[in-house]
Amino acid sequence: MSDIESETQIEALDGPDADGAKPTLARAMLAIIVAMLLVGAVAAVISRPSKTSPEKELASVRAYVSQAQTAHFVTESASVTGNDQGPGSSSSDRSTTEGDLRLPDDAHVFENYGDGVSETVAVKGAVYSRDADTRAALATKGWVYNAFVPSSGGIAGAASSAASGLQPDVSAALGSAGAAFAQVMATGGDAGLPEVLGALRDPVRVETHVVRATLDVDALMQSLGLTADQQRQLTQMAGDVTSTVTVTITSGPKGRLDRMVWKAIETASDPADSGTSTEDTRFSNWDAPVTITAPSKDSLDLTPDVDEQGVAAVHDIGLLAPTTLPAGFKLTYAEVIPTDDSDNEQCRSVNITFNDPAADVPPADPTKFDSYSPPPSIDIYEMVPGCAYAPKLEGQSYVAGPNRGFVVPTDQASWGNGPPMPGGPAETDIVMQVGNTLLEVASTVGADQLKAALASLAPLDMATIPIDRMAPPA
Repeated sequence: MSDIESETQIEALDGPDADGAKPTLARAMLAIIVAMLLVGAVAAVISRPSKTSPEKELASVRAYVSQAQTAHFVTESASVTGNDQGPGSSSSDRSTTEGDLRLPDDAHVFENYGDGVSETVAVKGAVYSRDADTRAALATKGWVYNAFVPSSGGIAGAASSAASGLQPDVSAALGSAGAAFAQVMATGGDAGLPEVLGALRDPVRVETHVVRATLDVDALMQSLGLTADQQRQLTQMAGDVTSTVTVTITSGPKGRLDRMVWKAIETASDPADSGTSTEDTRFSNWDAPVTITAPSKDSLDLTPDVDEQGVAAVHDIGLLAPTTLPAGFKLTYAEVIPTDDSDNEQCRSVNITFNDPAADVPPADPTKFDSYSPPPSIDIYEMVPGCAYAPKLEGQSYVAGPNRGFVVPTDQASWGNGPPMPGGPAETDIVMQVGNTLLEVASTVGADQLKAALASLAPLDMATIPIDRMAPPA
């Protein structure tokens, strides 16, 4: 590894998938977690006058951060994934994150990722986040509440939506300790600064103003509360990735932390999974007054997956919903799919999903998440009949009370979820027209339960339908 310019391998933080869709922060953070576990050590570089020994320089930075109360930071992120083997085989992404930290656990952060902006507030044991197309539009959005934060001093939510994005893949199994470690890795060390600096080992001067140390990842995870078994589970997620990360820290007078740059490269057996990323963070305004407050309770969106306002504004489709549902079922998802964001490209539609939220429990072992089969559900897409995309009303006849339709083979139902996961329930795909509404149904509930639900179709009333609601903060 060369001096400051040493580079390593890691998956891009926010690069789009091969199909152009932007991956969730959960996936981005998980990639960083597993890559870090394979590294075994992270190089850190600290720039200060060479007359001070490397050990004293590192101790000075640690002492400064441990005694600091607040700071402002700006992070520029850049990433590239895939390879250069023709169009669509690689992608790049840039984002900017800016915010204030109130050590050790509070933060107020904005992230601009190009086609949208997110805002996160972490305060008093909770994380709140919201998203919009522009920063100005954030004020019109409700806050999504998350009831956990790192338990051992990490800056909660220092990456926008980090905590909410982590669920349920990792946090359900690893709890707040896993969330803390994810945030440290996903933010290039912006989160959990004291823990990161405390885990640096064997500082060595590389050149004038440059000292390198290694990060003891095991010590970092232990300081954040991860058990040996949890570390093992995360390691199993890594696959065949090989990685290292170079971190450059520039300090000012009396150990003040001015800049921290994490550079990484990841190489996998599949070149499409390889990538590079850089997190360049500049700190300023240490110990300046900072006010970070939790959003008011009346500004919280306790149904973040149900777009009540968007659905209520739909008047060209006669929206329907079952009034007879299996025990425990609630509306867990509702979205208006505009014409330019639909697979049909010509028909606006509304998607509503019903299931039992209490039955939607991810596996305790995060290494089993890829084989996780969600609980039975009824998924319905509704649109105006006769649009160019509408499927033909043909196939095996299906009758549910007064409503009639057709069973469509799962491999031909474009709205369905395809073959079930091993051990998961089989899917029934149905198309039917009820009045002036065309419905595409994908269901994994029992045959009798599905017939009862579709026989009870009535105009959708968001005021009376059972909706899954998050518990508000105490």
